[in-house]
Amino acid sequence: MARPGVHLNRHDDSRDFTLVGYRSLRRAASVTFSVLLVCAGYYISGIIGIALRFEPGGISGVWLPHGVLVAAFLLTPVRQWWLYAAALLPTHLHLVSTFQGPVPLVIMLIQFTGNMAQAALGAALVRGVVGQPPRLNDLRRMSVFIIGGAFLAGCLVSAVVAWLFTLTDWVDDFWMAWERRVFAQMCGAVIIAPLIIDLATGGIASIRRASPRRIAEFLVLTVGLIAVMLAFFWLEDTRPHHVWLLFAPLPLLLWSAVRFSPSGLGLHLLAVASVAMMMTKAGRGPFAAASVAEAVVALQGFLLAISIPLMLLAALVQQNAQASVALRDSQEQYRSVVEDQTELICRLLPNGTYTFVNGAYCRYFGRTPEELLGNTFWQFLPEADRAPTRKFLDSITPDRPVATVEHQVLGPKGDIRWQQWTDRGMFDGDGRLVGYQAVGRDVTDRKQAEEEHRLLEAHRRVEEALREADHRKDEFLAMLGHELRNPLAPIGMAAEILRTRAASDETVVWVHDVIARQVGHLTRLVDDLLDVSRITRGKINLNLAPLDLRRVITQAIETSRPLLVDHRHELSIDLPDDPLLVRGDGVRLAQVVANLLNNAAKYTEAGGHITVSAQRDGAQAIIRVIDNGIGIPANMLDRVFEMFTQVASPGDRSQGGLGIGLTLVKRLIEMHDGQIEARSEGPGRGSEFIIRLPLAIDQLDEHAAPAREPAAQGESLMPPEHALDHALEHRRILIVDDNVDAAESLSRLLRLQEHEVLVAHDGPSALTAAERMKPDIVLLDIGLPKMDGLEVARRLRHRSNGAPPLLVATTGFGQAEDRRRIAAAGFDHHLVKPLDPHVLQTLVRTARPRMIKD
Repeated sequence: MARPGVHLNRHDDSRDFTLVGYRSLRRAASVTFSVLLVCAGYYISGIIGIALRFEPGGISGVWLPHGVLVAAFLLTPVRQWWLYAAALLPTHLHLVSTFQGPVPLVIMLIQFTGNMAQAALGAALVRGVVGQPPRLNDLRRMSVFIIGGAFLAGCLVSAVVAWLFTLTDWVDDFWMAWERRVFAQMCGAVIIAPLIIDLATGGIASIRRASPRRIAEFLVLTVGLIAVMLAFFWLEDTRPHHVWLLFAPLPLLLWSAVRFSPSGLGLHLLAVASVAMMMTKAGRGPFAAASVAEAVVALQGFLLAISIPLMLLAALVQQNAQASVALRDSQEQYRSVVEDQTELICRLLPNGTYTFVNGAYCRYFGRTPEELLGNTFWQFLPEADRAPTRKFLDSITPDRPVATVEHQVLGPKGDIRWQQWTDRGMFDGDGRLVGYQAVGRDVTDRKQAEEEHRLLEAHRRVEEALREADHRKDEFLAMLGHELRNPLAPIGMAAEILRTRAASDETVVWVHDVIARQVGHLTRLVDDLLDVSRITRGKINLNLAPLDLRRVITQAIETSRPLLVDHRHELSIDLPDDPLLVRGDGVRLAQVVANLLNNAAKYTEAGGHITVSAQRDGAQAIIRVIDNGIGIPANMLDRVFEMFTQVASPGDRSQGGLGIGLTLVKRLIEMHDGQIEARSEGPGRGSEFIIRLPLAIDQLDEHAAPAREPAAQGESLMPPEHALDHALEHRRILIVDDNVDAAESLSRLLRLQEHEVLVAHDGPSALTAAERMKPDIVLLDIGLPKMDGLEVARRLRHRSNGAPPLLVATTGFGQAEDRRRIAAAGFDHHLVKPLDPHVLQTLVRTARPRMIKD
């Protein structure tokens, strides 16, 4: 059983074979039809030519079959010529033997061979010029056809045929035979070949499209030509002195050459030739008095004298007509294209006179073509624009014929528009200016886009500069925080040493308290500054959890109590009895309330009154901090939350700070999806800050215990209280810090607590000291020379023998990224300078001693 694919392929092969066979049959039928048609034309035209002979057995004055052969060879491929030869040989033999009388077979073969050779040579000579399919519709092609296809080929082949005739004694005079044959073949080719070629390449369709009036004109002209020729030959027989009337049909033939194609002229020439031949054969006309040979040559000369120039004229007229049609089509296409364009197009003479304007031009300027054409554009141009326009036009030269300019104009609606004009100068062969063509377009949108792009680029560059400045600012703040914390660390340690050594001296205690307060104040300023920087960069992550705002406010009050006590302020607290639950970061919210309390304390005269309250308002929790201080001017109520903004106090006395506390408060509240508002009745009338936070009612029920808030800085480092079982043991402590004062002050404090302390100031020294000391605790700075603290920590972890030491990072860098890097290096704790002595003491006390193997 055959597979479907194989069956399908066989079906396709069969169909392809059938299609190829069908096409072959069609091609064979077409070739056969053309061969039969040529044979019929050859036979009929041969009968006409024989009928026009002057004597039996003589040569015809116009041998029309030659024109049929030349046309057939030009219209068909060379590979088919042998078919014509094979089919025409019996046709020629039958034609001659039937109508010309007894002619030797060798003569008939010479005649036929000569006819075929002459037609083939003539077609081959002109084939490359007249084209394929051939066209005789211009002067060049018609001239090449007459000279090459009719005359040269006839001269060459007729010479051979006449020589063969003399060899066979068929003719006595070689030159007479040659001359008569050349002229007869030329007449046939010139008269009949253009007609056949034109009809075969579209002339029949032209006849079908011809109007009745044009057909009537052709018939009237034909009848008139026949009548004029008959009248001339009749009158010339009675009045022999009127030979000049021989050219009487010439005006009608000129009419035919101008009005009709070479094919129409060929029909009229055939009519003229037929009348002339028949009348001369009848013994009438100016050629009848001469001998037969002379009459034939005279008639041939007459026919060639009028047919060749007229054929050339007809070809030239047709060429011009075709050029005119092409030009008209081109102009119509140009006009249609130009009219459909949105560009403004016009053509001008050198003096500026309009010769053409398109629709877009007229619509843009609100004028009709009638208003513009014939007038100069100068009269429509403002006086101020004439000098620049003249300068622009003068810049157009033969060497630089195209110029472009952009300028502003007053638009049709009175608005300012941008236009771009491209003018092309047109020059003659001598370089003289003959006109301009101007193409304009409205480029306002492009100009606006370019301006917007320029502004966007400028904005982008400004944004990049701002980002770069912001980045540099962040780097500066980070470095500033680090550099400020470094000197604060030894100051704090020195103050603690001072308190320990002279606790009984009130003055020393006062000095210690002042130093401790100011160190704490500086530390808070640095923290606020870095917090604002981190918030603006989105670097702060909130530890959100359900919490009770009452506890947050209590923690904030404890934080701000030293400042409130120092200013002797009276603090009123109004908190609800029930929990006030929100979802937030307890540390940050306590920082917010503490900042507001500190702000109120600073901007309220000593002994003032401050109130902090909290309440529930629908789905929100409201926190208010109210004071009776210096107040806020109305124009500053919105600006107080801007960076580095401070409200001037009476007497222009500075209250300290950097003006970033309220900025930090606003950003933190917004991160909790809340709002903050500042109110004041004016200077000296106190101020009120109102915080609104969404309640967390859906997250916790009313009796849920508030979650434990994250510990403040330092508390997260402390172990549970049940681990404080080694409080009395002394520790071996290695301090590594490149800041000599910080290291020395910290070492003195720890030695006062009777710990064994060793100090190193760079990474390699720290590793050497650790190898010698085997410390229980390593207080390690990060920014060390030669080898940073991160690498020191990694090596200490790798070298540890037995229980590793407790690694504590003591650094001025406290951002989230810094903490991640420090934890990855193997540190156990991270303390930010300046160190809290109590946190440090607790950490040292609770660290387990390291067991050292002997």
